[in-house]
Amino acid sequence: MDRLKWSTGYFSAKTFLLKLAVATSVVLTFGLRSSSADFSYFLKISGDRPYGITFDGKGAMYMVTAPPTGSGTLSIVTPDGKITKLAALNGTFIGPGVAVDDSGNALVTVGDKLLRITPDGTTRTIADGFTRSFDVKLDKSGNIYVADDIKDVVYKITPDGKKGVFYSSDTTGDFILTAICIDHDRRSLYVRDGRKLFKLPLDPDTNSTKPQLVLEDPDMFYMCLDSSNNIYVSTLKNVIKIDSAGSVKNLSSEDMNTSIGLSIGGSGFDEQTLYVAVDDGIIEVSTISGLKGKQANPPEGYMLRQNFPNPFNPSTTIDYQLTVNSPVALKVYDVLGREVGTLVNRRQNAGEYSVTFDGSKLSTGVYFYKLASGSNSETRQMVLLK
Repeated sequence: MDRLKWSTGYFSAKTFLLKLAVATSVVLTFGLRSSSADFSYFLKISGDRPYGITFDGKGAMYMVTAPPTGSGTLSIVTPDGKITKLAALNGTFIGPGVAVDDSGNALVTVGDKLLRITPDGTTRTIADGFTRSFDVKLDKSGNIYVADDIKDVVYKITPDGKKGVFYSSDTTGDFILTAICIDHDRRSLYVRDGRKLFKLPLDPDTNSTKPQLVLEDPDMFYMCLDSSNNIYVSTLKNVIKIDSAGSVKNLSSEDMNTSIGLSIGGSGFDEQTLYVAVDDGIIEVSTISGLKGKQANPPEGYMLRQNFPNPFNPSTTIDYQLTVNSPVALKVYDVLGREVGTLVNRRQNAGEYSVTFDGSKLSTGVYFYKLASGSNSETRQMVLLK
């Protein structure tokens, strides 16, 4: 794996995650893991590595990238995979902390300071005095929360600029406060504190601000929440899902080489997909709560596989399997839901099939292919990169 920047030089992301595992004596004691999800690339990146990702409400992904040496970059990525550089990030540590307010201003943690970057790329420091600011989140009142991984505190910065300690950790060691999250209703703050995950109320009228222990001994580093407050946690090689009942499962049986950042898709992207930063791009974990358009429990043996290669140019192969003889339709759609190709539209017998999709007449972008067979249907996403 490549390297993250910090004040004493450069260190391997894999090394500091391994340090984390040793320091926290990670033990999963709250359920068995199962491997069930599929993933594919949304975006391939050469050179700089992505670390932090988040979404605004207008159909854009904000992505923090950094090379092994030199300044980092904040970019905007559209659903079709187009990357536009917004601002350079100069600091002693380029990490995963990035959030976007309702006006489209990005908040980025860079070493000892917190930056605000406007939609036109104007950058200014709105808070400093951190040792290693690692993560940043916003609540519904416009308060900003910043996790300082060296001082082991979470700061609260009010809209008028006042900065104070909101949460302080008693845990000792490296990489204690690496992740904070705010729930969908923006009423609670989740704090990854060493081996423990706490939930704290954000409402000033709440009678008790005592942290509530949600989980203990989770194998986690960075995290995000979905609209149902399921927790998704990046580990050294994988992402795990922790539901409200505390059960845990791997979201892939393969080594993802996660690069810390992850976020649930926002407007314009698939909101049932987890986007995860890895060594060489952004991958999509597409089975968080069911593939888009997928039947909840398709019959055993009915399967639409992920296309290969993906991303592709100009052609890719799609494999699928049928359990019974039935009419079959396999069609391709663009992000606006317009049909751009019909690959199969006839009755087929039970069995395995393979078809080739030629995208030479289409533009670069995200497309969806849907298999309908009898009362069953399943949809997957693919990316055409020219």
